[in-house]
Amino acid sequence: MLPTIMMAMPLFMLFSQFGLLNNYVTLILANTTSALPFAILVLRPFFLSLPGGLEEAAQIDGCNKFSAFSRVILPCVKPGLLTVGSFSFLFAWGDFLFALTLTSNEKIRPLTVGLYTFSDQYGTEWNNLMAVSTIAALPIIIIFIVLQKYIVSGMTSGAVKD
Repeated sequence: MLPTIMMAMPLFMLFSQFGLLNNYVTLILANTTSALPFAILVLRPFFLSLPGGLEEAAQIDGCNKFSAFSRVILPCVKPGLLTVGSFSFLFAWGDFLFALTLTSNEKIRPLTVGLYTFSDQYGTEWNNLMAVSTIAALPIIIIFIVLQKYIVSGMTSGAVKD
């Protein structure tokens, strides 16, 4: 729940002590520190809105706890899961701070840090920057077009209390 700028230095120190700098796992774990609180805040009302008898009915029908959760509960919160997944992807795709802080290898750095290389002290290569920015935005646009129905229903389902 803290801003990413406050988490950058502690994560850098932690990952450097464990020898995890310049690693894809490092970037995934760092982005999880900001995506996980968001996921909890959005998904909690989804799970609280489900009736308690749903899981009990599945267990009476022969499911154990895990299969009741995976076969009954998760399909009911599918819009919330897709909403959280798409927003978490958006947060990770646009991350600049963790990628710049936790990596120094150009092969590991994501596209957002690569966009930064088009600007230097002598000027900005606007034509190249805009071309790469357009290509970088395409996955986000495609994901939101495909998942638009679920995202809208996921964001509005907990808006009104019955």
